[in-house]
Amino acid sequence: MSRVLLIGWEAADWRLLRPLMDRGLMPHLQAMVRTGVSGDLAIPLPWVSSSLWTSVVTGKRAHKHGILQPCPRTGQERNPFVSRQCAALWDILGRSGLSSVVVGWPATDPAESIRGAMISDAFIRLGIPGAAGLKPDGVHPPRLLRSVSDLRVSPDRIDPELLRPLLPMDSALSSARPVFVDCIHRGAAELSTVHAVATGLVQWEPWDFMAVRYPGFLPFGCAGLDPDLQGGIGSPEDTVLLSHSMVCLDRMLGTLIHLVGPETRILVVAGGVRRPDRFQFLPWLDGFPAAEFPLRERGAFAMSGPGIRTGSTAVGASVLDITPTVLQALGLPAGEDMDGSVMPVFSQLKRLASVPGWDPPRRGSIAKDDPPEVDPVASLLSVTGADERFHLACGLMDCGRVSDAALSLENLWNERPADFRSALLLLRCRLLLREHGQARQTFDGLLRRLRFGPSGETVVERSAELEGGLDQNALWFLEAELLEREGRLGLAMGMYRQMLKTAPLQSRRDLHLRLAEGHLRLGERAAAINQFVTACSIDASHVPSINGLSRAYLLARRFQEAVAEARRAVALDPANPIAHFLQGVALVRCGHPDWAASALEEAVRQSPMFPQAHRRLARIYRVHLNNPAKARQHLRSFLKTRPPGSMTPSMRSRSRTDRIQGRIAKARTGNPKPPLGLGQATTISEPVAGT
Repeated sequence: MSRVLLIGWEAADWRLLRPLMDRGLMPHLQAMVRTGVSGDLAIPLPWVSSSLWTSVVTGKRAHKHGILQPCPRTGQERNPFVSRQCAALWDILGRSGLSSVVVGWPATDPAESIRGAMISDAFIRLGIPGAAGLKPDGVHPPRLLRSVSDLRVSPDRIDPELLRPLLPMDSALSSARPVFVDCIHRGAAELSTVHAVATGLVQWEPWDFMAVRYPGFLPFGCAGLDPDLQGGIGSPEDTVLLSHSMVCLDRMLGTLIHLVGPETRILVVAGGVRRPDRFQFLPWLDGFPAAEFPLRERGAFAMSGPGIRTGSTAVGASVLDITPTVLQALGLPAGEDMDGSVMPVFSQLKRLASVPGWDPPRRGSIAKDDPPEVDPVASLLSVTGADERFHLACGLMDCGRVSDAALSLENLWNERPADFRSALLLLRCRLLLREHGQARQTFDGLLRRLRFGPSGETVVERSAELEGGLDQNALWFLEAELLEREGRLGLAMGMYRQMLKTAPLQSRRDLHLRLAEGHLRLGERAAAINQFVTACSIDASHVPSINGLSRAYLLARRFQEAVAEARRAVALDPANPIAHFLQGVALVRCGHPDWAASALEEAVRQSPMFPQAHRRLARIYRVHLNNPAKARQHLRSFLKTRPPGSMTPSMRSRSRTDRIQGRIAKARTGNPKPPLGLGQATTISEPVAGT
């Protein structure tokens, strides 16, 4: 059995890495991509660094593992490790008799008593606490304390000449140079400490699994990226620091590859970079946008070693798939309670017996009389603070538990009336749940509290964090969308047109997108196509606009153009199941059922809970490809995934028996009920939540 080395990079994605690889500056990562499997990684919300990296090593979302806030520093009472509610990879491997070495992984302070060695992230940042009587509990086992302490690199030990290539020569930064240089010193010291400890422990300690997480430099961390860099690698003057830090990480990767040997499977995971959307009309709410069509940034991964496929690309992978993949590589099955699955990276996938889960039994419970499973969300709501509850709501919305998210946000907004991000996210929840009356109440309350309503209705002062982000136009946009959902489409489209006259050009994309959707609902397909084309001309890489244009071409029976737009969306975002679905629908209309089946199969592979795609596949295999076994398989999947009670006359079974039953029901009541069996295919403009 091969060992597994998991390496985490804090802030990187392929848009930043590929230009450096093409220039030959990252040869070790380039070799991994060439000899192994690589691809994008979907990142679940909330966008909190400690939550992201805990999901990497647990295979579970934030509402299950309970890490919802950044790692605390010295002096704070609450430790993330204490609040983690499920087993991590090193816990699972320890119970299976395998040893682990963990270095600098977030939310591991104090260090856990695992089978192997662990150096917590807080110890890397802060070292041994200097106050008398404090226990240096960031190192396990304690025998490693002295040797690991000698490997710590303090900022004052960093040679200024070594940092000179990292400093951009932009004259605009001259005034802030002392603070900027101090950030670089601290970031370089932390990065050097992690690497020194990792290279030491990889040689000193026996291990089957090793996890090392390298932090990013503070100016380019997970909190965001400068707008000049959002297209990837920009000019050398603006991106010297970022590109040079990536080159340093590649050199460190090469050192670890040399130390672990060719018999080790190596998995590099990059946590992604959250770029601002310059064309978005509504503000970004701490990791969850208020807009209906959010842009989802992705991380990156590359895996190579014995038994790994060569030179291939994996599509549709997620951060949640890392833990099941590592367990598979070590000969252990993934837990059925994990949210991820094994990535398609192995040349031969060995089938392993499944287990319900790897979490230890609850304290004080007896297997025979074990109480019913408790929803972790209920316990989190009782102990978390305001920021954690907002992050919890973001995570719940991300996995489709919109009702639970709305309950949490409503309580939070009542407790903190000035927290307008909770109100905006609550409004989005109400719209998703189609609770239009409560959505109107939420919006009216938001207006009163923002002092945009009638005089005398002010409740609190306007939130400082939304100054400059939530203006009158943004409120009009929200009200227009609410009117649209309430069925007053004419008023909504009038407001969109009025906003077009005053909004800046780069902010008009979302307005054209909403107008296009309104024209489609009115059956005005030519006008909808014009609006979608305008939105695409403003932002040529906006996949929702391209998908909308493909859908409009489909409804206008311009199938060749629909295929072209769907292929453009797939090229920009290969992990978008809606784009693959639209491509499949258009291809079957063009007379290519075999190609259509391939596109639709990719859609259901990326999103198994996609009833429309399953229904289309069932028909293609039954009518066009003469494969009744596959048709039955997708028909069963459709019946499982369709929304409850979704039945229309257009979806009634056409068998002779069902037609007779319909006639009998009509003769008896005059209003026949459709026979049970097939369900309604929801429109392609409204995909099921979670796809």
